[in-house]
Amino acid sequence: MILADGHGGVALMVPSATGAWSDSLNPFAYRLASPETTIRDATRLELHETHEQGETLARLSASFWDSERGRTRASGGPWGRRPSKT
Repeated sequence: MILADGHGGVALMVPSATGAWSDSLNPFAYRLASPETTIRDATRLELHETHEQGETLARLSASFWDSERGRTRASGGPWGRRPSKT
């Protein structure tokens, strides 16, 4: 779980959600809470979408240049056929 996400952390193993261990946390000013993940999730989503857009543009670019290469060969060069000097 922690290693799969690519960052460190601590795993706290407890027998249940409430009990003596929970009461032992009362001296602390702040109780354990789930971290706020809104910003993290939004950033990950944006990075994922940006990556997908980049891959799509790369495929479109490769496809375009492949078709241009074929069209250029068929026309005799990048500037078309030059008239012959006679």
